Formats: sequence, structure tokens, C-alpha cells
Amino acid sequence: VPVPSHSIIPDRDIGKSPILDEDAKTAACTGRAFADAAVVVPDTVQIQGVEYQVVQISEGAFADADNLKEIVIGADLTDIGPRAFYQCTSLQKVTINAASLQKIGTDAFAKIHKKAKIFVVGNRIETFAALLSGTSVPVTATIGIGADSNLQIRSQKG
Repeated sequence: VPVPSHSIIPDRDIGKSPILDEDAKTAACTGRAFADAAVVVPDTVQIQGVEYQVVQISEGAFADADNLKEIVIGADLTDIGPRAFYQCTSLQKVTINAASLQKIGTDAFAKIHKKAKIFVVGNRIETFAALLSGTSVPVTATIGIGADSNLQIRSQKG
């Protein structure tokens, strides 16, 4: 599955920059530049020649992305915003590599594909299960440990 050339973009609707903290060099994934069916949220991204660590998926970043089928989330992510994947009805596979994940917002996974598979890479399944409370993951979804994806995490230059 090809990796999209840009998966972190400024939010055009509200003019929000993906840069969260200039000093700490952190950024957010605010959406996708292209309507690809498979998206990787990279560990790092270059914005105007400066490398930033991707630590957040913004609120509603991928909401209503009808054709999104698979997403792989990088290891440095700490926060998945509310309704980040809301109503992504085709989203069937989510791979989370984020060992530092601390928060998953309300309804982050509401109305994704009813037979979605969510994979957690690493040994944080108990922590992850607790974070899923209130995120509206379909009751028919599968939560598992390990990777089951052809997509690869890599740094991204944009």
C-alpha cells in the first residue's frame, strides 16, 4: 500500500497550524492532503525545513473520511483528539504504535466500520483498553496486540 506524500496539513477551515510548540518541536496531524484509503501518521514531519515530533491527532482530523480504510499511528503520539475518526465508516484497520499514548478523546472512533480491527503494538493493551472508554468503538470491533499492516512508519518531509 503506497504511503501518501503528505498526511499532516494545516487545517484550512480554521487556519490552525500543525505546529503545537515551536520550542519543543511538536506538531499535530490535522488531516490529510489527499483522499488516500491508507494513511500513515509519521513519527516526525518537516515543516519549512524544521523537524517536528508528531504528538497529536487533532479533533475531527479525519472525521467523515468516507474512503479511509487503514491508518497507522506513529510511536510518539500522546493524544488522539475527540471525534478524530468520527464517521469513518470504511475504516477497517487501525494500528497504534504509540507507546506514549495518554489520551483518546470522546467519540474518537465513533461510527467507524463495525468490524474494524484495532491493533496496539507493544505491551500496553491494558492501558489502551482503559483509554478507549468513552471513545465509542463499535462493540463488534476487534482489539488486538501486534501489528497487522503493510504500511510503514517513516519520517515525512513536507
